[in-house]
Amino acid sequence: MFMRLTAVFTIILILSLTACSSSSPEVKRGEAVFTEHCVVCHSLTESQVVVGPSIIGIASRAGDRVDGMDAEAYLYASLLEPSSYLAEGYRDLMPLNIGRDLTDQEQGDVIAYLLTLE
Repeated sequence: MFMRLTAVFTIILILSLTACSSSSPEVKRGEAVFTEHCVVCHSLTESQVVVGPSIIGIASRAGDRVDGMDAEAYLYASLLEPSSYLAEGYRDLMPLNIGRDLTDQEQGDVIAYLLTLE
């Protein structure tokens, strides 16, 4: 009986970890969206600046940028209104319509991907 419960618990744990994995379908699609639309200006290397700031660590920083906004809300807002959420020291060069050019699915997927970049 103990062995059976242990096996069931192990399977549930593995399934839970897989569901939360950074290789989820949303995250994979979000990485593709980022590669297509964002990597031209935003580096995935910590100290490398292309045009805009590096995105590495954004999941950790985003929740601290604006009082009352968690990381997900901040990322959505800065995607839809990029001029309102400029990182200090950077000029306003982000395409104003980037959030509107992406479908709702693409927006959610790229946010899911960005939230894995801690």
